[in-house]
Amino acid sequence: MYFHILQNLREWGRLQGINDFNVEDDEKILSIQMLNLSNRSLSNIPKEIFLLPKLIHLNLYNNRLNSLPQEIEQLQTLEMLDLGNNQFTSFPEYICSLKNLKYLWLDHNFIETCPRNIYKLSNIQELWLNNNRLETLPKSINTLQKLKVLSLNNNMIRILPKGFGNLTLQMLNLNHNKIQIFPKEVMSIHTLKELWINNNEIPYLPRNLGELASLKVLDCRCNLISKIPKSIHNLKNLEIIDFNNNRIKTLPDEIGSLLTLKTLWLNANSISKLPPSIKGLKQLETLGVNENKLETLPQEIAQLHSLNALGLSNNLLTAFPIAIAQLPLRELLLSGNPLKNIPQEIAQLEQLRTLELNNNELREIPQGLSGLKNLQQLWLNNNCICEIPHFFGTLSSLQYIEINNNTIQHIAPEFQNLTKLEELQLNNNQLKVLPDAITHLVCLKKLWLNNNQLEELPQSISNLQNLQEIFADSNQLKTLPSGFYMLKKLLGLSFESNYITTISADIKNLQYIIGINLNHNNITQIPQEMGQLRFLSILWLQNNKISKVPQELAQAINLKHFDMQNNPLESLCKNIIALKPLL
Repeated sequence: MYFHILQNLREWGRLQGINDFNVEDDEKILSIQMLNLSNRSLSNIPKEIFLLPKLIHLNLYNNRLNSLPQEIEQLQTLEMLDLGNNQFTSFPEYICSLKNLKYLWLDHNFIETCPRNIYKLSNIQELWLNNNRLETLPKSINTLQKLKVLSLNNNMIRILPKGFGNLTLQMLNLNHNKIQIFPKEVMSIHTLKELWINNNEIPYLPRNLGELASLKVLDCRCNLISKIPKSIHNLKNLEIIDFNNNRIKTLPDEIGSLLTLKTLWLNANSISKLPPSIKGLKQLETLGVNENKLETLPQEIAQLHSLNALGLSNNLLTAFPIAIAQLPLRELLLSGNPLKNIPQEIAQLEQLRTLELNNNELREIPQGLSGLKNLQQLWLNNNCICEIPHFFGTLSSLQYIEINNNTIQHIAPEFQNLTKLEELQLNNNQLKVLPDAITHLVCLKKLWLNNNQLEELPQSISNLQNLQEIFADSNQLKTLPSGFYMLKKLLGLSFESNYITTISADIKNLQYIIGINLNHNNITQIPQEMGQLRFLSILWLQNNKISKVPQELAQAINLKHFDMQNNPLESLCKNIIALKPLL
């Protein structure tokens, strides 16, 4: 019986490069339990595969299948089937005969309906139908009593069938559908632990929401919800709530009863105050209230002794909330508030790792920051800061800094103490000289200096031996120092819109360079040594004064993006034109 099956499988496997069938041992092929045929651009599957007597897991993800042969009904041992990311326009009905199937993935297809005989999948535990074109579900789905996970993300469902509440689901995903009224059927699924219903058009939550007592995750972001029902206090097992991007104006006092809550997202609403009862959230670790209308915070917030991430950006805070200085915060977001200063108390946040102070009204870097010895990431963009003071050098744990769009003219020598710094952004300031302090940052990998007033780079820039990217567009650079060509780990450079006249032959030392942008300069000649840059992929030289391209540039075999527009070219080597077409 199996002779022709094995012969055909071996031949097909040889053509497809599938090692599972490239063995002489017949018994080994017949004993296959797991078969991975994903990512092979298959438009059909040989019938012989469906005759393998012990197959349990079949992965056909990311192919070009639009149908399955009836022979699949013979795979009665099959428990897991992945048909995601194919071209099915309808649910393959033959699958419904697989009585032992427990896990079925049909994500990312074009399925418009589910068959009525889906009830035959009596042992199904997980059904994934994300990213299809479903508008309804058959009533027969209500009989799948072993179904625990149903994911319907990104379809066109408006309502659920009657009797849907008979299911004993633990996870239901209805994200990105067309639901306009919270489905009353969901309220009968008391086994539900995770409910994902974001990105719909739901205007309100049911008053009896608290009946879903098993819920651990409730995600209702991106709806039209204006009020949180008081019955939420009955959800004693809740760990994550997401109400981002709704129309909520107030929080009920009852929210303080959620003793197991760890994450509370309330971003992009219209909340003007937090209730004092928030102090009851003793296990809360993350609180996001960005983009609301908060003017103050209640003193009771200081009692959230587990809170390590707090988002308060884009509110109406005119003063730093002193109460939060008592929290064990590791992340604090305060951007986009009318804050003119930050008090010394911020130094009490000794565990802080990330601090955002963009788009405020700060005229100087707050001295209290000097106490943040564990700070690793700092954002100070779009303020009115004119200098980086000496005490900034105490922030020895900093790895990432953005201070773009300020008026910085001076950087204190102590800045060189930031020996762990890997990325520094100083775009749109008023620097005339790049201080030596920056060239002592031995771990620096990325340096952004666009739109300043730099006339030169110091020779000591050669100290930055770990530098991988440097951006200094729109400055007043005329030359590059010889030390620049010693940055042997450099991958990319951009000096667009300067006054550079020459590129040194020493550019050949930048052996790992991938991208070079020197548009809008005064360069007259391309050094032939540039052809030795074996990894060079991007070379932009628009709007310069180059009359000739050296033939040696053709040796840069990876050059794919070569732009020489608006140059007074006299000639261009034919072989360069052939290999590197102008953009």
